[in-house]
Amino acid sequence: MNTGGESDLTYQYVGRLGPQAYHLVEQFGGELSPYFWLVHPRSGLMVMARGMPVMSPDSMRFAAATPEWDCAESPDQRLAIWRFADSLPVREWEVAPRPCETTDATSGWAALAPVWRTSDTLAFVKVAQPSNRRHSGLVVWDGRAWHLTDSLP
Repeated sequence: MNTGGESDLTYQYVGRLGPQAYHLVEQFGGELSPYFWLVHPRSGLMVMARGMPVMSPDSMRFAAATPEWDCAESPDQRLAIWRFADSLPVREWEVAPRPCETTDATSGWAALAPVWRTSDTLAFVKVAQPSNRRHSGLVVWDGRAWHLTDSLP
């Protein structure tokens, strides 16, 4: 809905995503990072991803990361991996690397630019706070669960 104020939200149709051809709708506006809604094409049920979905090579999963790491602009900093299911995507793994909701939100790290190397390995850029140092990060599937590797201290 757009009412002409600073906190207006705008929605934009992006396209179709995944084996069930979910409708992908971007929500943006105000002082928040964009969120992406996946809408089931038949039921209309929805889930929200914090960041643009990035499809895995086998099209069975997607990853999403908040595109900014400033707590003032992106208090919902997350990196998540979702699996497509019959009714709605299921979040298999998520990390909130920067504790924006705490009083000391000046430490930690943020996850940016997720890219699938293979269907079981997700690479991303880790940005340390407050130094802004960049480092490679990986999330790897071991056949039972996802594991974060190459963590910054």
